[in-house]
Amino acid sequence: MAFSARLAARSIAARLVAGFAAAYILVLVPVAIFQYRSLSEDLHRSDADTLRGKLKVVEHFVDETTVTGDIGALKHHLDDALIGHDDLSVWLFDKDGRLLYGASPMPVVRAGRVEGQVSIVRSDGAVLDGVRRRWSKGDADVVREGLVGLDTRPRQRLLKLQGQSIAWIGGAGLLAAIVLGTVVALHGLRPIRRLSREASRINASSPTQRLSRPTDNTELEGLVTSFNGVLDRMSVIYRQMEAFNADVAHELRTPLANLISGFELAISGNRSPNEIKDALADGLEELQSMKTLINDMLFVARADEGERATDRQAMSLAAEVRSTVEYFDASLEERSLSVRIEDDATVHGNVRLVRRAIANLLSNAIKFATEHSALVVFIEDQGDAVWVKVSNQGTSVPQDVLDRMFVRFFRGDPSRAATGESHGLGLAIVKAIAQMHDGDVRAECVGNTVVVGFSLKKSRENDNDPHARDRATPASPVSPR
Repeated sequence: MAFSARLAARSIAARLVAGFAAAYILVLVPVAIFQYRSLSEDLHRSDADTLRGKLKVVEHFVDETTVTGDIGALKHHLDDALIGHDDLSVWLFDKDGRLLYGASPMPVVRAGRVEGQVSIVRSDGAVLDGVRRRWSKGDADVVREGLVGLDTRPRQRLLKLQGQSIAWIGGAGLLAAIVLGTVVALHGLRPIRRLSREASRINASSPTQRLSRPTDNTELEGLVTSFNGVLDRMSVIYRQMEAFNADVAHELRTPLANLISGFELAISGNRSPNEIKDALADGLEELQSMKTLINDMLFVARADEGERATDRQAMSLAAEVRSTVEYFDASLEERSLSVRIEDDATVHGNVRLVRRAIANLLSNAIKFATEHSALVVFIEDQGDAVWVKVSNQGTSVPQDVLDRMFVRFFRGDPSRAATGESHGLGLAIVKAIAQMHDGDVRAECVGNTVVVGFSLKKSRENDNDPHARDRATPASPVSPR
């Protein structure tokens, strides 16, 4: 029983049918009560009118008898008046209380339920609704008191039959409402069952399958659109995860292979202590590179999870750019490059993270800039955010490369991957730092000028969030990855 109750509570069809039944009952019961009470009141009014009418007839005959004194004529008139009215009874009494007319023995008279009426109990036990009339005293009076009673049992039987009819008709209507409601609910829920079957067929082997858009159900159209949107986003995330796993495996495969070959070479044959030491040093260098790669991946992953930067403080972006440029003096001098800073702005942010983002942008620009050219750092205040953009002169970059420039492990120049010079995480880290400051990233190319930048939102909301986790920052705040 409990299981069926839980099942009904969880079933949309059961709830709809219950709703139909409840609506039917809420409408039918008041109507039935109103109809029953209206009929009852009509019958009561009809009984009262009948009693008053017959009382007037009796009064008329009694008045005539008062003049003529003919009791026989009075009884004859009353007998004629009661023909066809088996539910009516009349009793007349003289001034001494003796019964002049009516069935014997004398009835018992009680106070009535309605003002102006009495309750008359006949000898057969029947209780009649009645009225009493008393005439004034006089020497010639023949009739002193009269009773007119109406047997209401036929009308009560009519009311009972009416109530039973209403109950039977209402019950049959309720059953019909439940059956029809069940049919309507099951028919109306067919699109949902169809969508459920389609959804059950979506799995890893059919990642591109989507729910068919309903053409005859506007309520489900929005749900299907939203669900397909979720599937699209999950498909993108799934592909990104597959690509990420492949990239991680690829990035770790080379240093692991180098470690294995180096150690195998070190332990093979008779190696001198210096050769073994060199092999261990090379292996340590590979391990340090792997550690840096793993830390960078964890840093980007935390940003993707929504982690925000803490320990924010006011800083001059131009000053941070100048201090960061000093770390690249040797690289700039080697390629005969210069750096120019345009404008300045003050923002609140994590100084070490912002320096790291600037360093990664400068490192990327230096790699691809034409020798003997100038790098320009633009600091643009755009109202709710401040942009830091680094421009360099180089080769034109296709739009598809610009769109993927901030993707993890993506390298615009594939030749650098073979040298191990870059892991392809530098600009991904820039994007992560921008996300931690509620900012964004952008890459543009006009002719041979490439502009790459990130923004920092000016809002200081949650700057001191005590629940935010500490950020993993590099040993050197400007060490690019």
